[in-house]
Amino acid sequence: MKPLPLNYQNFSEIIREGYVYADKTPFIAKMLSEGKNYFLSRPRRFGKSFFLSAINSLFSGDEELFKDLWIGQNKAFDFSNKFSEISLDMAVNSSSPRSLEEGIKEQLRCYAKAEDINIEAYNLGSMLSILIKTLKLKYDRKVVLLVDEYDSPVSDHIDNIKLAEANSEAMKYFYRKLKSLDAELRFVSVTGVTRFAFMGISAGLNN
Repeated sequence: MKPLPLNYQNFSEIIREGYVYADKTPFIAKMLSEGKNYFLSRPRRFGKSFFLSAINSLFSGDEELFKDLWIGQNKAFDFSNKFSEISLDMAVNSSSPRSLEEGIKEQLRCYAKAEDINIEAYNLGSMLSILIKTLKLKYDRKVVLLVDEYDSPVSDHIDNIKLAEANSEAMKYFYRKLKSLDAELRFVSVTGVTRFAFMGISAGLNN
């Protein structure tokens, strides 16, 4: 009997180490065939981050991980088409809007540095835009964007309304960029615990 993956968050690690995995790839295939922009709001410890990890592995083209799963056995995904991926975790230091922006910028810098792309002189939204557009031009393939814990900078400060509102305002302009980047994006998935209509950033997430 396969062991249970207690306290594991990474899809590729669970598959490679032979842990139990409830195959959710039929749902991923359905998402890919029926849409492009997805928002998933579920309680904590519901498997949202792990689900994004599986999507990340799929788009990276690691066919070996999926050979025994539904999506691999049914040839429901073309693994020869590898996509550039940007995975952002919004559960960063959000003790101020400046700290929040710096935490996200640092993640974007890592992707930019790996691709030798200069985004340093720009604001947060422009950094995201330039990174995605440059990756699209460089590889002539659309980009995959995965955002986890999108509401953390606000929900973590529900006892400090001024800070929560300030962080919400900072995030609003960041997410607003996604609408203008639609032509460069192959797939977008945003997860969190709160319905985005309650977060004050719906104008930026109206896709």
